[in-house]
This record gives sequence, structure tokens and C-alpha cells, in this order.
Amino acid sequence: RWLTDETNRQSSGFKQNDVMAWGDIYSLVAAESTRAAVRNEPIMQDVTFTLSPNVAPASGFGSGTLVADGPWTTPPPPGPQNGAALNFNSSSNWTTTLSLPKGYKWKVSGTVMSPLGYEAAPQTLFQTPIGSVSIPCTLTKLIELKVKTTGPNGPMSAMVKLMKNGAVVQSGGTAMQPDGSYSITFNTIDPGAYVLKATNPPYTDSPDVTINVVAGLTRTETLALGPPDFIGPPPPP
Repeated sequence: RWLTDETNRQSSGFKQNDVMAWGDIYSLVAAESTRAAVRNEPIMQDVTFTLSPNVAPASGFGSGTLVADGPWTTPPPPGPQNGAALNFNSSSNWTTTLSLPKGYKWKVSGTVMSPLGYEAAPQTLFQTPIGSVSIPCTLTKLIELKVKTTGPNGPMSAMVKLMKNGAVVQSGGTAMQPDGSYSITFNTIDPGAYVLKATNPPYTDSPDVTINVVAGLTRTETLALGPPDFIGPPPPP
């Protein structure tokens, strides 16, 4: 159409149907699809949790629960934010480590599960980033009460009763130990006033021993039985 004009034909020197080489042609086509860049990955951080009983047992294991409590930043950080179960044991110094996203609030609690007798404290609140978190728990019982029994001639076996308000709480017979003593261990005892008594007829019963149990790891008591209440050779231990 441009060459139908006589002036153009004269100035260009071309006529209709002539072929002109233009060379290589490059084009870049761009289109806007979104104005926002979406980031779905959080910034992670290792957090070390330590189970901290007020009285630590020599060995055992524990557990805890980590609960997500939402973001503390505005706008909120990328997620997801998930809770978790925590596992502890004495061989790892009651510690465990998790990788958590930064910018969030958390609640955590836990307690010693073995030995029995521990109680979790109220939830500990914290927010990430943070390097370490201590989880308190409290010993509420006497874990072990060891009772030894002796007679007129030294250590001997006997039946032992642990009583509270006149009712038998735990009972059992003492057994010989590697050191030659006789003892029995009662486990997980609530604090309070108790009475201990040992019997082994025909030996005279031990006097009642009143003890005030408080929370702790271990306690030892000794009960002494009297001589037989008849004249003659004593029975074997």
C-alpha cells in the first residue's frame, strides 16, 4: 500500500512485489501476573528444651508437650506453626532439641514419667527466636522408703506393714540383701504421717514407729523385733 503512492516509489526505488531482506528480528513479550511474591517457608531455629525437676532422679525418663500459640509479629511470619511431643531421659541430661519457626508464641510443659511421683508445673510461655527453654516439674511423693528389720541376734526377716490412719497402705516381707541385711522397699508414697510395724512370730513385734513422710528420692528406716515370747531355742531366720 505504501508503494501505491508515486512519491514513495520514486524516493525508494522500489515497486510493488519487490522483496527486501530485513535481517533477523528479535522480540521480548512480558506480562504481569501478580504484584506480590509469596514466601511459604519460615525461618527456622534450633531450640533446646531441658526438663528441670526440683529434685532430679538418678535415672529415668520424661515427656512434654509443645503447643503452638500463634504469631507475635505483624504481619505474621510464614508458617506452618506446629506443636510437638517432647521426650527426655537422664542419659541425655534431660534435654532435647527441636527446630522451630521464628516469630511465634509457644506453650510448653512436661514432667518426669519414671520414676513415678513427679507433677508438671504450669505451662511455660516463650516466643521464638530463643535458644533454650527450661521446663520445671516438682517431686510430690517419696519415691522409695526402704525398711530394714533386725532381731535380737542381728538382721532377720519379718513382715512389714506401712499404715496410715490405721489402714494398711503397703506391706511385704523383708528379703536378704547382698550385704547380709534384710529389707523391703515401698514405692511412691504420698506425704503425711505413717506408722511402721514389723512382725515375725514368735518374736516380739517391733514397736510402732511413726514417721512423717515428705517428698524425696529415698528414705531408710530400721525396725527392731524383740526376743521370742517363749523359752526355748529361737526359730531360724
